[in-house]
Amino acid sequence: MSSSPPDRNSPHAQGAVAALCLAMSMIVLSTAGVAMAASQPRRNDRMVAVYPPWWTPAMAASAAAANGALTASGGWPNSWIVSSSQPDLDQRLRRSGALVILDSALARDCAAPEERARP
Repeated sequence: MSSSPPDRNSPHAQGAVAALCLAMSMIVLSTAGVAMAASQPRRNDRMVAVYPPWWTPAMAASAAAANGALTASGGWPNSWIVSSSQPDLDQRLRRSGALVILDSALARDCAAPEERARP
């Protein structure tokens, strides 16, 4: 007695594939949402701005400095910890070309190693 292969076009198989795709999509979207929420700046006066990797360090520093005081260089290339008492620092940094804006709580982790040692 030979068994026939399962019919991939059956409604049951198509429903299982659709359910699997939906479950995977929900996992990916919720993980991305949690990651984005965790990285959103909580403080409005101090943020980490990451500029495009194709910019020179001088271009990134100039763009960041136009929006506030450069507190420290980041541990990543073209990242700066920027402080400002002016409102909407995150929006100003984005307009200046920053690709990513991170919470200041991450500022210590983003600082260059010699700056992490400072209290």
